[in-house]
Amino acid sequence: MTVVVPVHSGPEGEAALNAGIAYVREFGGRLLAVLHRPSSQISNEDLDQEIDELSMRLEAEEIAFTVVPNTRSEDLAALISGTAKTEAASLIIVGLSEASNHGKLVLGTQVQRLLLEAPCAVLVVREGQVLPQPQQG
Repeated sequence: MTVVVPVHSGPEGEAALNAGIAYVREFGGRLLAVLHRPSSQISNEDLDQEIDELSMRLEAEEIAFTVVPNTRSEDLAALISGTAKTEAASLIIVGLSEASNHGKLVLGTQVQRLLLEAPCAVLVVREGQVLPQPQQG
């Protein structure tokens, strides 16, 4: 089983990565961390450092993983969907931004498109959210 997680800074990115780690630890498989950094926004040295830091973190978690850097300036929803399809992923995990003050769920356009276009299940998590435990018999 492959779990795809787009990795980005911020609390929602951290929530998605933590959920991906927990999911792979609990159910097995491999975490595929997609590090989307358009080349116009990051130097090669900074990208290499980010890949190294992420790899060290995931190695410390003792899970199977692959870090997939992407420096093209393409549509993130299409990138994640395409990666999930190519890798025959079972699950995509994304983080949800802070809830609005109006009590309504407001999804970003990328998350909305991902929910509609993904070739597999999509789990949306919030900062600090814990994955539910599987039901016992």
